[in-house]
Amino acid sequence: MTTPADSTEGGPPKGASTEEIEADIARTRERLGDTVDALSERLDVKAQAKKKAQQTKDRAKSKAQHIQDQAGPALPIGAAVAVVLVVALVIWRRQR
Repeated sequence: MTTPADSTEGGPPKGASTEEIEADIARTRERLGDTVDALSERLDVKAQAKKKAQQTKDRAKSKAQHIQDQAGPALPIGAAVAVVLVVALVIWRRQR
């Protein structure tokens, strides 16, 4: 089991050299910078809204493409059948 003095999260160990202390300070600053960046990103409402809008747009495009791929061959066949039915109806009505 490690104690806070032994872990890298709690700072340098007791009796650390100047270089070890400076390295620990540099690591701490880097982690702090990453934390500040993450918090800033979460608090940027405009960027979050744009990101969500782009995700929704991409999802809608994907679903539309999927539906188009599934209905691809059926759509022209359905249109041809509809045209034949309309022509047959027009001919039938003219004969009456």
